[in-house]
Amino acid sequence: MRELVLLRGLPASGKSSFVEERGLGAYTLSLDDFRIKVNSVELTRDGGYTISQVTNTLVYKQFMSVLAARMGLGEFTIVDACHVNRKSVKQVLGLAEKYNYRVSVVNLNISVEESKRRNSVREEYKRVPDAVVERMASRWEDDLLLPEIKAEEFDSFLGLTVDELKGKYRGVVVVGDIHSSVYPLRKVIKQFDDRFLYVFVGDYFDRGDSPVETFNLVEELSKKENVVMLLGNHEHHMRDYLLGEFDSIPRQARETYKAFKEAGISESRVRAFYDRLRDYYAFKVFGQKYFVCHAGVPFIPERAKLISTRQLTGGLEDGAEEIDTIYTVNVLKRGLVQDGGEYLGFIQIHGHLNTPSTIFSYSLEDSVEFGGNLKYAVINPNRELPSICKVSNKFAGVGERATGITVADARVNALLQKVGIRVKDLGDYYSVNFSPTVFYNRYWNEYTVKARGLFIEKGTGKVVARSYDKFFNVGEMDSEEGIAEKLRFPVVFREKANGFLGLASMYRKTGEEKRELKLFSKSMDKGKFVDMLREAWDRLKPETRYLLKRIMVERHVSAVFEVIHPNDRHIVDYKDEIRLYLLNFVENELSTKVYTPEELLGEEGLSVILSDSGIRLPRVLAIAHGRDEWRRAVTELSLRKDIEGAVSVDKRGYMVKVKTNWYRDLKASRKALWYGRDINAFTHYAIKHGLEKESVVVIKRQMDKVKCNAETKVDYSSTAT
Repeated sequence: MRELVLLRGLPASGKSSFVEERGLGAYTLSLDDFRIKVNSVELTRDGGYTISQVTNTLVYKQFMSVLAARMGLGEFTIVDACHVNRKSVKQVLGLAEKYNYRVSVVNLNISVEESKRRNSVREEYKRVPDAVVERMASRWEDDLLLPEIKAEEFDSFLGLTVDELKGKYRGVVVVGDIHSSVYPLRKVIKQFDDRFLYVFVGDYFDRGDSPVETFNLVEELSKKENVVMLLGNHEHHMRDYLLGEFDSIPRQARETYKAFKEAGISESRVRAFYDRLRDYYAFKVFGQKYFVCHAGVPFIPERAKLISTRQLTGGLEDGAEEIDTIYTVNVLKRGLVQDGGEYLGFIQIHGHLNTPSTIFSYSLEDSVEFGGNLKYAVINPNRELPSICKVSNKFAGVGERATGITVADARVNALLQKVGIRVKDLGDYYSVNFSPTVFYNRYWNEYTVKARGLFIEKGTGKVVARSYDKFFNVGEMDSEEGIAEKLRFPVVFREKANGFLGLASMYRKTGEEKRELKLFSKSMDKGKFVDMLREAWDRLKPETRYLLKRIMVERHVSAVFEVIHPNDRHIVDYKDEIRLYLLNFVENELSTKVYTPEELLGEEGLSVILSDSGIRLPRVLAIAHGRDEWRRAVTELSLRKDIEGAVSVDKRGYMVKVKTNWYRDLKASRKALWYGRDINAFTHYAIKHGLEKESVVVIKRQMDKVKCNAETKVDYSSTAT
């Protein structure tokens, strides 16, 4: 968190010992350590050793550079130096003001005589001449005009500051990510009540269609005594804007601040708003504690102030999409609970990602800027758990535009000009995918279904690699009967592996002769998913890799894989297996031509694949020669409890997914959207992950008290023994 602590005292006053005793070395910058790193100890004329002061200018420059880097990330930081007067901390305080840090002092000072005595018995190179000690003491100022933390109170200082709201408010309203969507925000605060506390989780701007109106409203709200506003990851763009780093922020953020300038919103107003934003807010009301931050945390440690602002606003690097379930498991299974073991500890509320909520952790992100909802939680004494409410953003999509990117290929160019298409610049080529607006509102058409795992070369529009067109589950876009009428038999059902999609293609840049293997996942050609794909690819036998590359070149296709890796675990348990499932080959053209491995590999190629333990072909689970057989296969497959499901492919390549009930139930439990949902799904998930029966029973009892949906019935008999 944005906390800077200055340790203060004469040499040998115990500053380094203070850090070591509390295990805070990872959070501490010591000037003496920097001196040693810049130039090691030097010889003295009397046959001793000392830390040189000659390079102090360079040392301090390096020190300030590292301190600025830490502040840019919002890292809790302790500075170990003497800090004798205001002049000695002037530069540090200037940096703290720049990054909106709160600065405190721990005073460890001792007398000059005691400093000399302790100094004389230190390691030789650490000793400071008596004259230096005396000079520091002569320059000492008793008060740095900064808040002081007593040394004996420092451990408690590192914990959360929890506001006790008893008797202050009739309730609390926590508002999710706004993203320049002023219209639903106005509805949420239409009946703004001074008797309620309002907490905003951050991400006030960018992407939406009304940045100026949103700023004017949140600025006004931020000045009210009963409003708390938190920092989101998009507010880091605001900080960079205020620091003059306009060109380094994303396009949509640049559009936000360009709109501010055009509307006459001064940087001083933006700065004043930014300075009011907190890293987190913890409070206790109606007998329950709550912790609110932007991205959510996996647990709340005892020394909570050590959590970086970067993690509070950006979330986990691994597991961000399951933060609520992770938090719940940590509370119930691992006992990571604050305040002396209170069973429930804090209920967490956050925004950032639309993650599957639990009764212990709630997400308020719902893609409001893309046609979703502005979600908010209402806490009042009449309900044991927060009420999750939402306001639809019927104005969303107004600001969504075509990409404005043009290429030579007419068909690809037509795709790029459609609303709902997203493009990422990857250097020599673009990745093209449908937008969240399309996904959440099901705006599927001939263009949006093709914008999925599509990579095109800049300028030419040549397809570098591509996946399938978007296809759907049985019942998702068409009924089972409707699908059955479309099929051309025979239909083959192949197992749907439970991993993530990866692509491989042999790319030759226009105008060059050399081809290069390119690996892709989702919309990127780098990152952790591509790294996992590459690891699985490198494990293949050389002859397997050569075969696949040859097919990709000769047939002008991309290889489509399902990637199984222990660092990307899903519902189906593959243990620690690292493996590729070769699903299909897809022609590198906008018109999606799909080939089965059998069609392109031949008997010899298939034998190569089958002899390599690092790659598999999806199992054929059923073949249907008519509609009745197809329906029967769908029913039988849906009852299996060992696989995610199957992909049904008819004679002409028409594809549809069949998910097992077992998989659907477990996936629903991971979402755990408690209001209006069957909580028995969570029981299955909880037991699968080792939660005790007692914990599950507690959840069910609590949920039974929450009459959020009169039609929801809880079956206690399903609780495992």
